[in-house]
Order: sequence, then structure tokens, then C-alpha cells
Amino acid sequence: MKQASVGRLSVLCAPALGLIFMSFLVDFGVACLMLVAQFRALDLGVSPLVSGLLGTAGFVLYVPVSLMAGHFSDRLGRRPMALLSCLLCLLSWLAMWRADNANQLLTFATVSGAALGLFWPPLQAWLADLSGDDGPLLNRNLALFNIAWTFGLMVGPLAAGLAWEYWRTNAFLIPVGTASLSLLAPLLTPRGRHHEASEAPPPRVPPAVVKAFMLMAWCAAFASTFARGMIGAMFPRLGESLGYSPALVGRIMFVLGAAQIATFAMTRISSRWQYQRGPLVATVAVTLLGLLLAQLTSSPWLFVLSFAAIGGATSLTFVSGITYALHLSAEGRGRRAGIHEAVIGAGLVIGPLSGGWAAQVLDLKAPFGVGALVCALALVGQLVIATRMAARTALAP
Repeated sequence: MKQASVGRLSVLCAPALGLIFMSFLVDFGVACLMLVAQFRALDLGVSPLVSGLLGTAGFVLYVPVSLMAGHFSDRLGRRPMALLSCLLCLLSWLAMWRADNANQLLTFATVSGAALGLFWPPLQAWLADLSGDDGPLLNRNLALFNIAWTFGLMVGPLAAGLAWEYWRTNAFLIPVGTASLSLLAPLLTPRGRHHEASEAPPPRVPPAVVKAFMLMAWCAAFASTFARGMIGAMFPRLGESLGYSPALVGRIMFVLGAAQIATFAMTRISSRWQYQRGPLVATVAVTLLGLLLAQLTSSPWLFVLSFAAIGGATSLTFVSGITYALHLSAEGRGRRAGIHEAVIGAGLVIGPLSGGWAAQVLDLKAPFGVGALVCALALVGQLVIATRMAARTALAP
């Protein structure tokens, strides 16, 4: 029996690793593209408003396309959606390389966002298909997947900065190259087993409980990504007003990504956090406290503590949301992955917009208070969901 399980692990892990490496390539390319596009916009002499629009243009279509992409991947298969996404990324990134005005950059950045909306829901559902009914294997695959795309986002800007310094506009060729390479993974990866959903054994956790945890995780994910997006947009300006050097701002922001990777790694080691209400509620509470600390302090070290807490909480909410969405059932797996990505995307869009409004109307610390209010509302939502779950399943609250 032990030999059989080892054989099964080797069969399922190798294809999953191809998709995991693909997630690194795509987000490495996205991170490069975002910074290089901003450098190109500066060369074109655009206004700060246009620079801000360039940073959020991709999310205009990301949310609605994510909702559709997961559904279509359930019907048409994961591979066609992934290939279409990578091809659209390649074409839109090539077009941005040749863009010679701000309108062209904004247009193709929007197309790029739509392409990424096609990419992530099918990819996550595909990982679940390859993991079959092996919960621990799915947990490990998702953890590696999350580490890979987070690492891509962390190192992408480093490559982009160096490439722009030496190559200027030709730095766009780095994301173009990653998009080209990413086309290989869908072609080499087997389809998985989502078409065998009817033969899957019944889940050990009642579907009503899985659904309740999924909804609680989505409440937490929206609140934490709202905070994460708001910090990414507003903290550089706040740091400048506090007299921080750009290098110090960068190091403090780096803590967010480092905390995310560390937390993703811990979720790979153990799955004891699954189907426990405490961790889900704690992630929102920790994010709320981290935001309040950031609002009250001007110390770099306390910002580091705050952002480490928020980064770790964001990771756990993200992995919880997608885990429960994929656990619920094989049928509709892609559709739920699409909803999960739409929740994440909505937080990353609404957070910066709300933070910018609060900073404009009040002061540069006000966005942290807005984020704390959103977390408080998320806690109320989690309480309502948990109460209904207890009533329906006769579980202790």
C-alpha cells in the first residue's frame, strides 16, 4: 500500500509542478510588465493620474472575466483556457512594447488584465484535478503554487529595474519571453480528472460546512486584499511624507511579500488550520489590528510589524478561500475558483481607490482606518455565516 501511494504521488506531482512553475513565470512577467510600463509612461510624460490608471487598468476586466473563465473551463476544459490566456498575454505585452502613447499603454494593459482573468481560475481548478481526491496532496500543491506566484511578484520588479536601466524600452521583452515560455506548460500537462467527478467518493466534511467555510474565507480574503492593495498604493506616498528614503519604503514593503511566502510555506507543512473557525476569524482580527497600528505609528519598525502581520494574514485567507472552493465538489470547481479570483481582484481594486479617496479627503493615515472598518464588517459577516452554519449542521458555534 505504501508503494502504491508513493507511485501515485509521483504521477500526480510532476504535472502539478509544471503548472506551479507556470504560475511563477506568469506573475514574474506581470510584475516586470507593471514596473516597465510605469517607466515607459514616465518617458512619455504622462500625468500622475494616468500613471495611477495604468496601475489599475488591468483589473477593470479581470474581475468579470475571472467569473466567466472558471465556468467556461468547467465546460471546455482547463487547457484551452490556459492556452488562450497565455496567447493573449503574449500579444498584449508585445503591443505594449511597441506602444508610443499613453492611450495604447492603457488599452493593452486592460487586455492584459482580461487575459490574466482567463488564466488563474482554470489553473487553480487544474491543480485540484491533478491532485484527485488526495486532500494532503492538494494542500501541498496549492502551497507550492502560492509560493511560486508570490516569489514571481517579489523578484519581477528587481529584474525590471535592472533591465530598464540597461535596455530601456526593450525591457518589455522579459515579460514577452515569460509569456512565450508559459505556453509550453498547458501543452505538456495532462488534463487531470475533473471529468470523473461522478465516481469520486463522498466528502468527509458535509458540503454545507465546506460552503460555510468557503464563504467565511471569502469575507476574510476580501478584507485582507483590500488592505493589501491599499497599502501597496498609498504607503509609498505616506513614507515620503514621513521622510523615509525610497530604499526604506521598499524594504518595509518587501516585508509584505516575505510574510506571505513564509505563511504559504507553513500551510504546506500542515493542514490543521483547515475547517477551524479560529484561524479564519484571527486573520481578519490580525489585519484589523495591524491597520490600527499602522494608523497610530510613524516608526519604521512598527510598520514592519504591522505589514508582516497583514502579509501573513492575507496569505492564509487566500489559501483558505481557494482550498474550500476546490474541496466543495469536483463539479463547478472552475466556477468557484473564478468567484474566488473575483473576490481577490475586487479587494485589490476597491482598496486602492478607497484609500486614495480617504487620503485626498482626510489625511495620509486615513486609509488605514478605512481598511480597519472593512475588516470589522468582514468579522460581522463571518459571525453571521458561522451562526447559520451552526444552526444548520447542529455543530457547536
